[in-house]
Amino acid sequence: VLIFGGGYAISKDNDGVGTSDSVGRGIYMVDAATGTLKWSLTPAATSGVNTQFTGISDSIPASIGTLDSDADGLIDRLYAGDSGGNLWRVDMPEGEPSSSETPWTVFQLAQLGGDTNLTDRRFFSQPAIVRTFIEETKSSSLTDEDGVTTTVVTRQETPYEAILIGSGDRSAPSSGDSDDKFFMIKDADIFTHSFLAQDIPAPYTIESLYDYTNDPFGQSQSSQEKESLALAVSQKSGWFIDFAGQGEKSMSAATAISGVAYFNSFTP
Repeated sequence: VLIFGGGYAISKDNDGVGTSDSVGRGIYMVDAATGTLKWSLTPAATSGVNTQFTGISDSIPASIGTLDSDADGLIDRLYAGDSGGNLWRVDMPEGEPSSSETPWTVFQLAQLGGDTNLTDRRFFSQPAIVRTFIEETKSSSLTDEDGVTTTVVTRQETPYEAILIGSGDRSAPSSGDSDDKFFMIKDADIFTHSFLAQDIPAPYTIESLYDYTNDPFGQSQSSQEKESLALAVSQKSGWFIDFAGQGEKSMSAATAISGVAYFNSFTP
């Protein structure tokens, strides 16, 4: 099969930030040999998927990120970015999309754009998906029988999907109005399954992420300062790096090799 987004709505270039697109708001799966539509996800007609996706307002010009989460040779999860700075997750458990037992479901994983020129972040590139572990740092308080409280700091390896994507308006590469960034979203739900309405998490926002722009861990710090930083970072759901140049933006997908993310940027 081929899996692709609905395309870019050129009306977005004229209608202003925050307006809804009339076309391109979908994901399609077709037979690669015949072109026959096998499954779709659009506001007009969802193929047995939960209705969360019908509220999408922005077109999907980027390639779709795919994942085989259980290594059985079959894609069972999709990640898609749209032209409004949103990330979407589609879970495709085994069985028919409209199965009452294991329906395919979709929800908004992150909301990283806005309705102002500054927050007009658009995703034109495929999300990169990295299955990895992170060393989370957590603290807890223990009180002994004498009433003395001690703070204990622990570290544990936690699996997650790192979703890497950069924002940038490819339709207007010379523009300098928006505050574009490179993001890493930490998707901790590593199992593909059907999400019931009450199980769908709230979308991550800029406030959910830690600012890595100035390389906080690379700065000279005492052991106590590094521990405090590790605690603060572990409470976040990923990180972002600001593109510092005037009009600097992401123009292509990232690549991760041996724990290092590589990505480029363009400055007018």
